[in-house]
Amino acid sequence: MESLTKREKILIYVLVCFLLVVAGWFLLITPALEKNTLLNAQNVNLQSQILTLKKTLKDYESAPAELKIIEESYDKIADQ
Repeated sequence: MESLTKREKILIYVLVCFLLVVAGWFLLITPALEKNTLLNAQNVNLQSQILTLKKTLKDYESAPAELKIIEESYDKIADQ
């Protein structure tokens, strides 16, 4: 290391820094971005499931009222 010139030492230092940045990118950032994409897709899927379940819940909640209306209508028809 002592036989290297100052310029060569600087270039080696720059190369090491560059390699650390590239290694950090491939080992940390890329997997995090991929996981983020996967989790966003799952989030969209779950949001659509929630909307479907909320609609189904509203149907179940309004079922007794609809049944009462239908029974009243049926009773009126049966009385006639």
